[in-house]
Amino acid sequence: MVENLASGFRLGLSLVARDLYFTISRLCFRIMNREARKGELRAMDLSVWSEENVEYMFEEIKKKLRMATGGSIKASNVKQEVYEDLKDLYDMVISKDRFSISEIDAITSELGNIRKA
Repeated sequence: MVENLASGFRLGLSLVARDLYFTISRLCFRIMNREARKGELRAMDLSVWSEENVEYMFEEIKKKLRMATGGSIKASNVKQEVYEDLKDLYDMVISKDRFSISEIDAITSELGNIRKA
């Protein structure tokens, strides 16, 4: 009797978990559709300079490196002449999973050079 009760309880939990998963999936799908209709979700062409692209790359680099501050790095500070350097740095940072301390130091130094250029 106890075994039947336990197996019924496990089955009930798995059904609840499945229902919760599908509910969350439907909610995410609705939110994505709503955002797409607003035009907020669109593919970015990072090969072309724009302040939006520069801001996006800086934010992604900061997230990847877990940089606490980056307030001095602004999209308006980056000129079109050094955009390709930023794009190369972004591609390298995004492609790696882990960074040594010296790599992080070199990356932040390069970000400073890009900002000052």
